[in-house]
Amino acid sequence: MNLTCKLNKISGNCFFEGKIFKDNKWLAPSDIASLFHNVTSKDDVLQILKKINGFFYIAVESEHEIFLVTDIVRTYPVFYKVQNDSISIGENAIDLATDCELSIHNTDCFLSCGYTVENNTIFRDIFQVESASIVSITKTDGKATSMTYYNPIKSSFLNSEKEELFSNLDKAYTNVVQKALDYARGRTIVIPLSGGYDSRLIAMTLKRLGAKDVICYAYGTKHIFDTGYAEIKTSREVAKLLGYKWMFIEYSYDKWHKLIQVQDAADYIKYVSRGTSLVSYQDWLAVSELKKRNLVPKDSVFIPGHTGDFITGSAVPVDVDFDKIYHKQEILKHLSERYFNLFPFVSQKSQLKNCTTFIHPDEIYNAEDYVHFIETFSWKEYHSKHICNSAQVYKFYGYDWYFPLWDREIVDLWFSIHPREKRNRALYKEFADSYFNTSIPYVSNTSSKNPFSRVVIKLCKILNAVFLVNNYYGIAKVNKLSLFFEKIPVPDELKKSFVLNNSNQKLRNVSLNGLGALQALLTILPGNQKKSYK
Repeated sequence: MNLTCKLNKISGNCFFEGKIFKDNKWLAPSDIASLFHNVTSKDDVLQILKKINGFFYIAVESEHEIFLVTDIVRTYPVFYKVQNDSISIGENAIDLATDCELSIHNTDCFLSCGYTVENNTIFRDIFQVESASIVSITKTDGKATSMTYYNPIKSSFLNSEKEELFSNLDKAYTNVVQKALDYARGRTIVIPLSGGYDSRLIAMTLKRLGAKDVICYAYGTKHIFDTGYAEIKTSREVAKLLGYKWMFIEYSYDKWHKLIQVQDAADYIKYVSRGTSLVSYQDWLAVSELKKRNLVPKDSVFIPGHTGDFITGSAVPVDVDFDKIYHKQEILKHLSERYFNLFPFVSQKSQLKNCTTFIHPDEIYNAEDYVHFIETFSWKEYHSKHICNSAQVYKFYGYDWYFPLWDREIVDLWFSIHPREKRNRALYKEFADSYFNTSIPYVSNTSSKNPFSRVVIKLCKILNAVFLVNNYYGIAKVNKLSLFFEKIPVPDELKKSFVLNNSNQKLRNVSLNGLGALQALLTILPGNQKKSYK
């Protein structure tokens, strides 16, 4: 079969993009090419992966196969297609989609949760390499097989005293942030600094390590009803405490309207979505403005707190009973309500039916396995394909980035702690309060609103009118009141969508991410792709 690989080639048989450390030393592309030079089998690749850490894709071509590898959160996506005696490999499914049909089934998944699950894309016959996976494709017949080479979810747990555990956590956080500082190699570090724990921990650790060239920024609106209102003040206070430069990028409906009208908005959506992921809206406007106004150096390295909440327990159900046996329907109900919820289904039965077509758990689980199943979905799907996929925002505007909180050292340590200790992130918050204590309180979802605004927001939720007080809806419409009367636009290509046919189609009822998923599809659909509803 003919093989066409559009990945970044660094040597005769090796393709690579990203950043890799081995023995805590950053590897240049020439080092990586040498490391994989003699690879002839999947076992060879697996042995090398045990020794390296970082964020990357790697493809290695041998005489009979090509091996495709992504890091543990798939920050550098890879896609492949086997069709008409040819194998095509690239960084974006949309680029491979010539003469490919749209999969209405996978498109329904995209609409309901913001990404396609497992190795699927919105296109038939185009697949992706999942997180922490090796895909081998034989060059004679195009047969593709996949295996997971790393899983953070553990079956055995530490039994350490809290004092010892906190000391080890402190060392691990210091090590992974030091690695990010080493990777920056003197370049300006830019931190999206919120009012919460994770980005503050990174900023405070950088200060502890002596980093000086650091810029912090916050974004959002000063509207008192907006969820980020209180975080702006907290972000500024933390940056001032650390002696770091701080900037604020104010969001407005006018700015959003102008942003989505420009030509490169469609390019951005295709670049970030890649036929599998929801576009990251949250900091799109902020990063575009930082670029447009030259507020940070062109070679800056963005270091956000993604996704410290997950590794420290945010996906562990708060109400889990570790003495209980859980059934298949309980897993489906939890995932349906938490993740498959971007469009408001007319009934919970329809929502659950939709989720069931994508998730296939066993019949019964003990409590630990129940948590493991949910955390695995959260890791491989939500955090890899949505939250960590926001790395594409920085890349689109020409910036570099690094995610220290997904370094395997800190991930392994947190997942060696029993999930009962991580509910509500209680252990992490206690650790942060002990080792990163300041006089500036952390901002929670409730503390970010005054009593009056909480009442107004609750009333708007009851009336399905949250868009009236949520500034992010400026993405969809300049005139917020128009959302109350209009219906979502459904293109002919999606008329048979189960999600759209079984949801309330009033714009006021659709979540921001639901509108974003639909907008991404409307941007991707025009072109040469064939349409199918099988």
